[in-house]
Amino acid sequence: MTSLQQSLTGSDGVIIEVATSFFPTAILPGVNHRRPDLILVSSDSVFFYCHRERLLSSSSNLFGNLLASPPSRSSESSRSASTNHEPHHSLLSLPTQTLQETGPVINVMLHVIYGLPYRRFAPTLAIMAEALIAMDRYGIAVIDESSELWTVVLHHAEIEPIRAYSIAASHNMESLCTEISQHTLGVSLATVTEGDALTMGPVYLRKLFFLHMGRAQALKRVIERPPTSHRPIATCSADDAAEVVSRWELAVASILVHPMAQNISTEELRDTLAAVVHPRMCPACFEDVRTRVADVIKDWDGIKRTI
Repeated sequence: MTSLQQSLTGSDGVIIEVATSFFPTAILPGVNHRRPDLILVSSDSVFFYCHRERLLSSSSNLFGNLLASPPSRSSESSRSASTNHEPHHSLLSLPTQTLQETGPVINVMLHVIYGLPYRRFAPTLAIMAEALIAMDRYGIAVIDESSELWTVVLHHAEIEPIRAYSIAASHNMESLCTEISQHTLGVSLATVTEGDALTMGPVYLRKLFFLHMGRAQALKRVIERPPTSHRPIATCSADDAAEVVSRWELAVASILVHPMAQNISTEELRDTLAAVVHPRMCPACFEDVRTRVADVIKDWDGIKRTI
């Protein structure tokens, strides 16, 4: 994991913590090699050297109206004096804006604004949640499904699916919620806390419950019909055929009481139903069971796994 910040000392003796990607002489994309003209300071005193124009062009609300007014003439004069001669003469010579977010949160947001990769910082899901809130606050849109933000949240969804789903839902990121929803099948809906429910809202909460309950109902519908029975023959009586049905019903019952029935794999389903076969079973019954199991696997594999 790359460190978020580093200590930097100016020629005036000032020591500050500066973001490793947003330091005074960083070459950033989309700004035509211009030097930073604005410092954002996090609530935990990490300094981010950035470009006012870049923030404004990425924001729909003047960066939360924090950049509504142009920098003062005195600030411009001070900045020109320092950047035209020695850019590090004073690390604090630029206009400064303090934000309420922590360094890791601002770091993610600025990487999104500048189109820079940031997975190397290994942001936690909590940081990603706060970054999305901050981006909404400062008018930064997140609509590109190919963006790294989606990839990072999806990565966390493998471990914290309900939390990741709640975060995406709270920002109405439907496509991301759809991708995440399949990961929620491996956990019980009983783990959804009141906070999770409030965060995701009634629409996405309902979608999540419908997904889980719908798959559980679909599973029952797919497996409950027993194999077709052939006509009694000398080597296989009606009682033998009834035993096949009875064994199938027992297998079905064991599947339906599975705690994660909505997420049962085709492999586990096949293994459980294959136990219906027994050594005394006639070839015709064996073929009936084999055909029925194949149909079940095909049908279950076709049941939708996302909202």
